[in-house]
Amino acid sequence: MHSTRLIKLLKSFPHADIRRFLDFVRSPFYNKNKKVIRLAEFVLKYHPEFNPPVFDEEAVFKKLFPGEKYEYQKIKNLLSDLLNLAYNYLRTKPVYFTEFTSELNLIVNLRSLRVLDLHEKILLATEKKLELLKTRDGIYLYNKFLLADQRQILNTIKKPNANEGFNETFNAQFELSLLNLLKQYTIMKHVSIENDKKFSLKMYEEVLGYIKKHSDFENITLKEYRLIALLLEEKTEEHYRELKRIYIEDYDTLDEEDSYMALFYLNSFCAERYNNLADEKYIYELRDLFKHAFNKDAVSLGTFHYPDFIHYAKIFIRAGDIDTAQEFIKKYFNKIDEQHKDSTMNHLNALINFQQGNCEKALYYISKVNFPSFFMKLQVKLIHLQLLIDTQNYEEARAAIHSFSQFLSRESTLNKLYKSAIKNFLKLCKVLIGVSEISSAKERRKAAAEFRISSEKLNSNLFGIKHWLFEKTSKL
Repeated sequence: MHSTRLIKLLKSFPHADIRRFLDFVRSPFYNKNKKVIRLAEFVLKYHPEFNPPVFDEEAVFKKLFPGEKYEYQKIKNLLSDLLNLAYNYLRTKPVYFTEFTSELNLIVNLRSLRVLDLHEKILLATEKKLELLKTRDGIYLYNKFLLADQRQILNTIKKPNANEGFNETFNAQFELSLLNLLKQYTIMKHVSIENDKKFSLKMYEEVLGYIKKHSDFENITLKEYRLIALLLEEKTEEHYRELKRIYIEDYDTLDEEDSYMALFYLNSFCAERYNNLADEKYIYELRDLFKHAFNKDAVSLGTFHYPDFIHYAKIFIRAGDIDTAQEFIKKYFNKIDEQHKDSTMNHLNALINFQQGNCEKALYYISKVNFPSFFMKLQVKLIHLQLLIDTQNYEEARAAIHSFSQFLSRESTLNKLYKSAIKNFLKLCKVLIGVSEISSAKERRKAAAEFRISSEKLNSNLFGIKHWLFEKTSKL
């Protein structure tokens, strides 16, 4: 029985749900089969492990049908009935975005029954309840529209020619529609930029023109996605700062998903400024954003993929905040896939030691990293090459440059700009090794000056490669 869908589902139920589910099964409105009730009472007392000495279909059959000959089909049908009741229990259990469904059912049914005094009373109470909610997301706007629509219908019934409530209903519908459009536009726009993919964004230019002219939205989530859309389109510091303020100051009024998306786009903006403009302040901007997410326990939505985990920790490390990096690793390390844990920890140990100047130790750790992801392999190869040069293992570094070049030539999915930047970086690394090996101090200074000019022309700071070159230049 342990492998049945019923037991797998019931194992996931919190203890409070088990009590409520038993009440649900006992309710004659949902179930009139007394054998199913007895089955539930027997099975649920073993929650959450479901590990009695004997726990199979035959043992349960004997409990429910004492003295009868075992019939598999009988017990199978009862187990199936109980599973369907568990599904029905979850269908009736309110979740955040269905919180007002029962109230709306009540309101519509009262109106349909023409009990208008009770209809209006419940409608008013539900409107007040909605306005007490702290989170003002798309679900809030959806419920606001439905209640405004019910208010408009009530006004029409009471005063057919009054035309009351139309503006309120339209405004609620407009805000909801605009928010949904902006959510879809922004994710498609992001994907089109990242993957060089074209989408048919109907009415995008018209909506973009509207939100450029209008910023006086009351709803905080609509304000957020307006800024995300403008940030993607115009990439200005002003829109970044406004969005960051909402993310930090109005965090508690945002839904979990919407706050995560704000961080997602803020992260993209900072990464672009750091990678393309080599502006180091954005590492500290990201440190502050990630620290806020860490303090709110909002660093991921569900599964924590190892590249994202490394990205968070890497920002703390690069900003010199090793303590926070260690706290972060300790708290979330067990959330990543088991198969990637060793490489992830070795990678982070390499970064920490690299940051602290322990290059030999960092080189040891990075040599033990093996990720399946091409993008992660790329980062590992870059760090490995930098460490070989920092530890003056120049022959190994030359071999690594050759191997790296072949690795790049075989890869067709890498963004052309990224590939070009890394190829130029590899050429500069060759030059850097040559400069470092010049024995004459005078000749080395001259070569170093030329190298510095070449380094400044590198068109990308992807993964901090330009900053690393500047650092090496200062030591030549």
